[in-house]
Amino acid sequence: MLAESRVVAGEAYVFPVDSSRGGIQLALENYLFSRNRQQNGRSFWRCIEYHRSRCSARCTTVDTTVVATSGEHNHEPHKDKISFLKTRVFMESLSHSRASPSW
Repeated sequence: MLAESRVVAGEAYVFPVDSSRGGIQLALENYLFSRNRQQNGRSFWRCIEYHRSRCSARCTTVDTTVVATSGEHNHEPHKDKISFLKTRVFMESLSHSRASPSW
């Protein structure tokens, strides 16, 4: 069965990911996506379970606005991973906002 493409409006969270490839991940509707490619100002994302679970879910963004999604997830949501990433980004922003005193 071919997956239908649907257009959605909304913002997505983009997280920097510490990896050997220096990638980023996108959180949308409790699922994580990794950027597959960029072209003409658009980013094309696929579910992080693409290889492990053969998940077919994909989405397309312009900046952080989701303009289209396709496919369906065949696994549980990534709620715990997203919560961890949000906490890590928050903690890193706190550590960067604390300036060292200039004596």
